[in-house]
Amino acid sequence: MDKKQIPRSKRIYKGFYIQDGLNSALKKACKKMGMSHSEFIRYCLMRILSELSLISEEVHRDERNNQN
Repeated sequence: MDKKQIPRSKRIYKGFYIQDGLNSALKKACKKMGMSHSEFIRYCLMRILSELSLISEEVHRDERNNQN
């Protein structure tokens, strides 16, 4: 998903630090799945929140619409 597809008013920047080993795993996973770091992190976050039933159908719908 390209950030240009998401209206600027709906994008929120989140910066964080991760350990070198985790960063290496992130790079490998992104390459394997053909995603940018941001796309992969959003994908993982959506999966985890969904599994924990902490995400609404509206968020699912918005995410699917932004992927098209």
